[in-house]
Amino acid sequence: MSPARVIPAADLPAEVAGPGSPVWWGMILLVAIETTVFATLISSFFYLQLMAPEWPPADVRPPDLLLPLVNTGVLLTSTASIYWATRGIKKGDQRRLKIGLGIGVVLETVFFVIKLMVSGGIRHGFTDHAYASIFWTISRLHTGHVLAAILMGSVAEILALRGYFTEQRRVGVDAVNIYFQFVAFIWLPVLLVLYLLPHWS
Repeated sequence: MSPARVIPAADLPAEVAGPGSPVWWGMILLVAIETTVFATLISSFFYLQLMAPEWPPADVRPPDLLLPLVNTGVLLTSTASIYWATRGIKKGDQRRLKIGLGIGVVLETVFFVIKLMVSGGIRHGFTDHAYASIFWTISRLHTGHVLAAILMGSVAEILALRGYFTEQRRVGVDAVNIYFQFVAFIWLPVLLVLYLLPHWS
Protein backbone atom coordinates (compact mmCIF):
# COMPACT_ATOMS: atom_id res chain seq x y z
CA MET A 1 0.00 0.00 0.00
CA SER A 2 1.49 3.28 -1.11
CA PRO A 3 1.83 6.05 1.46
CA ALA A 4 -0.74 8.84 1.39
CA ARG A 5 0.29 11.86 -0.63
CA VAL A 6 0.38 15.06 1.38
CA ILE A 7 0.57 18.55 -0.07
CA PRO A 8 3.30 20.42 1.80
CA ALA A 9 1.59 23.44 3.35
CA ALA A 10 4.86 25.35 3.45
CA ASP A 11 4.87 25.48 -0.34
CA LEU A 12 1.43 27.13 -0.55
CA PRO A 13 1.30 30.94 -0.91
CA ALA A 14 0.25 32.86 2.20
CA GLU A 15 -1.65 35.45 0.15
CA VAL A 16 -3.50 34.97 -3.14
CA ALA A 17 -4.98 37.75 -5.29
CA GLY A 18 -6.73 37.90 -8.64
CA PRO A 19 -8.34 34.81 -10.20
CA GLY A 20 -6.46 32.55 -7.80
CA SER A 21 -8.51 33.85 -4.86
CA PRO A 22 -11.99 32.59 -3.83
CA VAL A 23 -12.87 36.18 -2.86
CA TRP A 24 -12.18 37.31 -6.44
CA TRP A 25 -14.44 34.60 -7.85
CA GLY A 26 -17.08 35.34 -5.23
CA MET A 27 -17.23 38.96 -6.36
CA ILE A 28 -17.37 37.93 -10.01
CA LEU A 29 -20.32 35.63 -9.27
CA LEU A 30 -22.06 38.35 -7.25
CA VAL A 31 -21.67 40.78 -10.14
CA ALA A 32 -23.02 38.16 -12.56
CA ILE A 33 -26.10 37.64 -10.38
CA GLU A 34 -26.71 41.36 -9.98
CA THR A 35 -26.28 41.92 -13.72
CA THR A 36 -28.97 39.29 -14.32
CA VAL A 37 -31.30 41.09 -11.90
CA PHE A 38 -30.83 44.40 -13.72
CA ALA A 39 -31.27 42.71 -17.10
CA THR A 40 -34.53 41.18 -15.90
CA LEU A 41 -35.84 44.51 -14.64
CA ILE A 42 -34.89 46.33 -17.84
CA SER A 43 -36.56 43.56 -19.86
CA SER A 44 -39.66 44.07 -17.69
CA PHE A 45 -39.52 47.78 -18.50
CA PHE A 46 -39.71 47.04 -22.24
CA TYR A 47 -42.39 44.37 -21.73
CA LEU A 48 -44.58 46.86 -19.86
CA GLN A 49 -43.94 49.39 -22.62
CA LEU A 50 -45.22 46.92 -25.22
CA MET A 51 -48.37 46.28 -23.17
CA ALA A 52 -49.12 49.93 -22.39
CA PRO A 53 -51.23 52.12 -24.69
CA GLU A 54 -48.98 55.08 -23.87
CA TRP A 55 -45.40 55.00 -22.56
CA PRO A 56 -44.49 56.95 -20.58
CA PRO A 57 -47.96 58.10 -19.47
CA ALA A 58 -49.06 61.55 -20.57
CA ASP A 59 -48.67 63.00 -17.06
CA VAL A 60 -44.99 62.02 -16.89
CA ARG A 61 -42.57 64.73 -17.95
CA PRO A 62 -39.28 63.39 -19.37
CA PRO A 63 -36.53 63.91 -16.77
CA ASP A 64 -33.96 66.65 -17.23
CA LEU A 65 -30.73 65.33 -18.72
CA LEU A 66 -28.08 67.79 -17.56
CA LEU A 67 -27.47 66.43 -14.07
CA PRO A 68 -27.70 62.73 -15.05
CA LEU A 69 -25.17 63.27 -17.86
CA VAL A 70 -22.81 65.26 -15.62
CA ASN A 71 -23.24 62.57 -12.98
CA THR A 72 -22.25 59.91 -15.51
CA GLY A 73 -18.92 61.67 -15.95
CA VAL A 74 -18.49 61.77 -12.16
CA LEU A 75 -19.19 58.05 -11.87
CA LEU A 76 -16.84 57.06 -14.69
CA THR A 77 -14.08 59.22 -13.20
CA SER A 78 -14.64 57.56 -9.83
CA THR A 79 -14.31 54.13 -11.40
CA ALA A 80 -11.16 55.15 -13.28
CA SER A 81 -9.64 56.36 -10.01
CA ILE A 82 -10.35 53.04 -8.28
CA TYR A 83 -8.85 51.17 -11.25
CA TRP A 84 -5.76 53.41 -11.09
CA ALA A 85 -5.42 52.66 -7.38
CA THR A 86 -5.74 48.93 -8.03
CA ARG A 87 -3.02 49.03 -10.66
CA GLY A 88 -0.86 50.94 -8.20
CA ILE A 89 -1.03 48.40 -5.37
CA LYS A 90 -0.19 45.64 -7.84
CA LYS A 91 3.16 47.41 -8.10
CA GLY A 92 3.37 47.91 -4.34
CA ASP A 93 2.58 51.65 -4.60
CA GLN A 94 0.87 52.45 -1.28
CA ARG A 95 0.60 56.18 -1.94
CA ARG A 96 -1.15 55.66 -5.26
CA LEU A 97 -3.56 53.22 -3.61
CA LYS A 98 -4.51 55.68 -0.87
CA ILE A 99 -4.96 58.61 -3.26
CA GLY A 100 -6.90 56.60 -5.84
CA LEU A 101 -9.23 54.99 -3.32
CA GLY A 102 -9.84 58.32 -1.60
CA ILE A 103 -10.70 60.14 -4.83
CA GLY A 104 -12.86 57.24 -5.99
CA VAL A 105 -14.92 57.15 -2.79
CA VAL A 106 -15.36 60.94 -2.73
CA LEU A 107 -16.54 61.00 -6.36
CA GLU A 108 -18.86 58.04 -5.79
CA THR A 109 -20.36 59.96 -2.87
CA VAL A 110 -20.82 63.02 -5.11
CA PHE A 111 -22.59 60.77 -7.63
CA PHE A 112 -24.84 59.44 -4.86
CA VAL A 113 -25.80 62.94 -3.65
CA ILE A 114 -26.52 64.22 -7.18
CA LYS A 115 -28.58 61.10 -7.88
CA LEU A 116 -30.70 61.84 -4.81
CA MET A 117 -31.15 65.43 -6.03
CA VAL A 118 -32.29 64.19 -9.44
CA SER A 119 -34.68 61.72 -7.83
CA GLY A 120 -36.13 64.49 -5.66
CA GLY A 121 -37.15 66.40 -8.79
CA ILE A 122 -39.19 63.51 -10.23
CA ARG A 123 -42.88 63.97 -9.48
CA HIS A 124 -44.43 60.56 -10.16
CA GLY A 125 -44.58 58.25 -7.14
CA PHE A 126 -43.90 54.53 -6.91
CA THR A 127 -47.60 53.55 -6.86
CA ASP A 128 -48.90 55.98 -9.48
CA HIS A 129 -48.74 53.56 -12.43
CA ALA A 130 -46.66 50.74 -13.94
CA TYR A 131 -44.17 53.17 -15.46
CA ALA A 132 -43.50 54.80 -12.10
CA SER A 133 -43.16 51.42 -10.36
CA ILE A 134 -40.57 50.01 -12.76
CA PHE A 135 -38.77 53.37 -12.93
CA TRP A 136 -38.33 53.58 -9.15
CA THR A 137 -37.50 49.89 -8.78
CA ILE A 138 -34.59 50.15 -11.22
CA SER A 139 -33.45 53.54 -9.97
CA ARG A 140 -33.50 52.64 -6.27
CA LEU A 141 -31.82 49.32 -6.86
CA HIS A 142 -28.93 51.09 -8.55
CA THR A 143 -28.82 53.69 -5.78
CA GLY A 144 -28.49 50.88 -3.26
CA HIS A 145 -25.55 49.46 -5.18
CA VAL A 146 -23.90 52.89 -5.24
CA LEU A 147 -24.26 53.12 -1.46
CA ALA A 148 -22.74 49.64 -1.11
CA ALA A 149 -19.80 50.71 -3.29
CA ILE A 150 -19.23 53.77 -1.08
CA LEU A 151 -19.19 51.62 2.05
CA MET A 152 -16.85 49.04 0.49
CA GLY A 153 -14.51 51.72 -0.80
CA SER A 154 -14.48 53.51 2.55
CA VAL A 155 -13.50 50.33 4.41
CA ALA A 156 -10.76 49.68 1.84
CA GLU A 157 -9.49 53.25 2.24
CA ILE A 158 -9.32 52.90 6.03
CA LEU A 159 -7.35 49.66 5.67
CA ALA A 160 -5.09 51.27 3.06
CA LEU A 161 -4.32 54.19 5.39
CA ARG A 162 -3.32 51.66 8.04
CA GLY A 163 -0.96 49.96 5.60
CA TYR A 164 -2.92 46.71 5.42
CA PHE A 165 -2.68 46.16 1.67
CA THR A 166 0.52 45.10 -0.06
CA GLU A 167 1.54 43.88 -3.48
CA GLN A 168 0.68 40.34 -2.38
CA ARG A 169 -2.21 41.08 0.02
CA ARG A 170 -4.59 43.03 -2.21
CA VAL A 171 -7.61 40.80 -2.92
CA GLY A 172 -9.83 43.25 -1.01
CA VAL A 173 -8.81 46.04 -3.38
CA ASP A 174 -9.46 43.76 -6.36
CA ALA A 175 -12.98 43.08 -5.03
CA VAL A 176 -13.69 46.80 -4.58
CA ASN A 177 -12.44 47.49 -8.10
CA ILE A 178 -14.69 44.80 -9.61
CA TYR A 179 -17.72 46.16 -7.76
CA PHE A 180 -17.03 49.78 -8.75
CA GLN A 181 -16.64 48.72 -12.39
CA PHE A 182 -19.97 46.90 -12.19
CA VAL A 183 -21.80 49.90 -10.68
CA ALA A 184 -20.49 52.14 -13.47
CA PHE A 185 -21.16 49.59 -16.22
CA ILE A 186 -24.75 48.92 -15.16
CA TRP A 187 -25.47 52.65 -14.87
CA LEU A 188 -25.16 53.08 -18.64
CA PRO A 189 -28.24 50.99 -19.59
CA VAL A 190 -30.09 52.48 -16.59
CA LEU A 191 -29.28 55.97 -17.89
CA LEU A 192 -30.42 54.99 -21.37
CA VAL A 193 -33.71 53.43 -20.31
CA LEU A 194 -34.79 55.79 -17.54
CA TYR A 195 -33.46 59.13 -18.71
CA LEU A 196 -32.70 59.12 -22.45
CA LEU A 197 -35.45 56.97 -23.98
CA PRO A 198 -38.35 59.07 -22.60
CA HIS A 199 -37.05 61.99 -24.68
CA TRP A 200 -37.20 59.85 -27.84
CA SER A 201 -40.67 58.36 -27.25
